Amino acid sequence: MELKNLDINTLLADHKKQYQFFYYASGVVPAGGQQTFNVAISADAHFLCTYFTGDVTSLNGGAGADGGQVQVSCQLFDNGRNLSLFDNAIPLSLFLSPGRTRASGTAGDPSNSLFFPVEYNYLFLASSTIRMVMTNAATDDNVFRWCFHGYKYRVLPGVSKSS
Repeated sequence: MELKNLDINTLLADHKKQYQFFYYASGVVPAGGQQTFNVAISADAHFLCTYFTGDVTSLNGGAGADGGQVQVSCQLFDNGRNLSLFDNAIPLSLFLSPGRTRASGTAGDPSNSLFFPVEYNYLFLASSTIRMVMTNAATDDNVFRWCFHGYKYRVLPGVSKSS
């Protein structure tokens, strides 16, 4: 699907009236399994994602041991346009910042993660859904937290979603 009748000047002028907005997702990805998580974009506005941040645990080896290596990967989809935003599953350690979160109370190296938000400019249409298909290759459940940062743009008169 694509936007029709998009007046870029109106959209840019409207940007000055907008505010930064966040969509947040978190969940447990089961050991050796796959789980789908959805983030619903509100109906009142389109969401321009400008970057994302997040972290993930690296439990592996049983009994909650921190294996030190992230075993969780994700494939990202835009259900509003029926698009795969990542061609295949990408390990979360390659693009989430601050990234690995060391399990508390576990001996070993700290995560030593640097905070560097990953730029990702993409417009999600109002009433669409961000679908995240998470896969966990570890022998323990792992937890992720993901924040999509960006701006909401109210749905303008004369702008519609259609194919």
